[in-house]
Amino acid sequence: MNTQPTTQKILLSTDKQKIGYARGFIYSLARYLSNLCIEWNALNLETKFTDVDIDQIEKHNPDSWVKVKLMSGLKIEQIGTVRLSPEKLYEIMEKPDLNGVYGAFNDLIDFIKKERSGNHVLNAIPCNSLFFHVSDQVTVNEERLAQLESDNFSRYTTSSNQVLAFQFLEKIAESLNNMKDLKSSGSLTNQISQRPIDFINHKIERLVVIDEQGKYVPNAELVSDY
Repeated sequence: MNTQPTTQKILLSTDKQKIGYARGFIYSLARYLSNLCIEWNALNLETKFTDVDIDQIEKHNPDSWVKVKLMSGLKIEQIGTVRLSPEKLYEIMEKPDLNGVYGAFNDLIDFIKKERSGNHVLNAIPCNSLFFHVSDQVTVNEERLAQLESDNFSRYTTSSNQVLAFQFLEKIAESLNNMKDLKSSGSLTNQISQRPIDFINHKIERLVVIDEQGKYVPNAELVSDY
């Protein structure tokens, strides 16, 4: 059997469940970010919503995010002999009606916290501008999303032997699933379907035995009650 690595990267497997979590999370993020983008731009200020603002979301609360955003459009002003810094100008400036912005920001943060609660997959995905395009609204950067899926939820190899080994494991998994679905009261089926973790940890080694030639063969005793 050939044990030399190939020069081509070969996909072994993808975790479709985790990919589903990630895609749903990022597409929902885009909707909430769009709401924030629309609310901010509706203020008709010189500083529009940009991709930089997305990267600041998880670094600030609503008040500090708004402050940073408003101050980014202010410059040092000289009034007579008095120089007013952007910080001072922010304190004395007339603020626009920010209720819509605060509401959209809080909805976004609440969504992130709720979705990440108890989900380690989503905890590893930041609210990052790389995943989005910003214009009048926020849309998903499909190229970056595909890269995330490839880098984090897919396994590749350059070994032809690893491909064959994985294919054999797929057959074992398929066989176990078929046994689990058997309409039988057999104890083996019950163990596989009702106590899968216990079966994997303590019983799976009994599925086969070794014959006189040193080959693996099915353990016929396990199916005696089918």
